[in-house]
Amino acid sequence: MRHPVRFRVIVPVLTAIVLVHGLSAPATAQISPEALLGGVLAPDTNLSEYKDVADAIVLFRRGNASGSLALLAKARNEHPELAPSEVMFAHLCFAFDSIDEGRAVLESSVVNQPEDPEAYIMIADLAMRQGRMAESEAMFRKGLDLTDIYDANEVRKRSMRINAHAGIARVFESRRQWDQAEGHLRDWIDLDRKKECGMETTRRSVL
Repeated sequence: MRHPVRFRVIVPVLTAIVLVHGLSAPATAQISPEALLGGVLAPDTNLSEYKDVADAIVLFRRGNASGSLALLAKARNEHPELAPSEVMFAHLCFAFDSIDEGRAVLESSVVNQPEDPEAYIMIADLAMRQGRMAESEAMFRKGLDLTDIYDANEVRKRSMRINAHAGIARVFESRRQWDQAEGHLRDWIDLDRKKECGMETTRRSVL
C-alpha cells in the first residue's frame, strides 16, 4: 500500500485548516462581528457598515434568538454578499454549543436557500465530526458543486471552496485513501495561495 511520506506530514494539519478558515467548530467561544464575517469579507472592509450583525450577536448572547435571527435577515437583505441569515445564526449557535439548534437552522437554510453552498458544507462538517463519512463526503461535494455557480461574493466563494476541499481531503484521509486526499489538499493550497496574493494586492493598493 502506498503511503507518500510527504502526505503523512501534511494530512494531520487538516483539522486545523478547517478551523482556521472559518468552518464552524462546536465550542464555547466569545464571538465577534470580525469572527463571524472574517471568511466573508475582504480584510480592509469597514465592519461598521454591518451594525445589524453586531447587534444580532448581542441579542443572541442575551437569549433573544428570534430577535437575533431577524437582525441577521435584515443584514442579509441589505448586504447580499453576506451568508444567508440562517447560516450566520448557525455559526452563533455552534460558537455557544447549541449544536442541535444550529443543525436545525442549517436544515432550514437548505430549504430556504437551496443554491447557497455554505449550509451543505457546514452540515458535512457536523456529519464528519460524528463519524458519518459517507454523508459528509456527499454534502461537501454538494457544497463544492454549488460554489461553481455562486457569484455574489468572491471572498466568500473562495473560503467555501477551501473548506469543501479541506473537508473532502479529511474524509479521504480517514479512509487512508492518500492519493484522493492529496488531490483535494493541493486544490486547497492553490486556493489559499491565490487568497494570500489577493490580500497582498489589496494591501499595496491601500498603501
